[in-house]
Amino acid sequence: MRAILINPVYTGYSVWGKEKTIRVLIDSENPALGRTKGRNHTTPDQWTISHRPSHPPLVSVPDFLTVQNQRVSRAAAEHHNRLTGLLACAECGRAMEATWSHNHPAYRCRHGRGNPAGPRRPGPAQAFIREQHILDRLRSCTAGFRPRSPRSADARRVRHDEGACFREIRERMRALVCQWTPVSSL
Repeated sequence: MRAILINPVYTGYSVWGKEKTIRVLIDSENPALGRTKGRNHTTPDQWTISHRPSHPPLVSVPDFLTVQNQRVSRAAAEHHNRLTGLLACAECGRAMEATWSHNHPAYRCRHGRGNPAGPRRPGPAQAFIREQHILDRLRSCTAGFRPRSPRSADARRVRHDEGACFREIRERMRALVCQWTPVSSL
């Protein structure tokens, strides 16, 4: 039932381009080895949807849109990773993925495993760190920094709204390079 409610094809319209094929050299230094093929999902704005229904619908368009809105609002309400988009893996340079572990926000890098191009270099299967460990370290590193005037708008905002603090961090920096720590030592 879930597969029917989340797939736009069941609204009666044809949909193309939901996945794209990627061909990557197996070894960039030896092109004679050939290429490996894989697929990546595309975002809905990249899909091509027919102008008219091509077959009888199993789900009405309003019902489909209602389910999509519920899925988006539920996902946004359940998971809140404050550092999403700010962390990069020190091992391979890829963006860290936001995830959840035992009901706690965390970040991981699989070093390209699962990507058709494969990992950039051999090494550990993945880097993993809980968000709380990063925040604790960030707070200890920035404990000595204070606004110039304790009465300034910045000082009041930081004292009263941690979310504003994170928005400020997000605006001022593109990436925070995080040295990964194996799970066993956390």
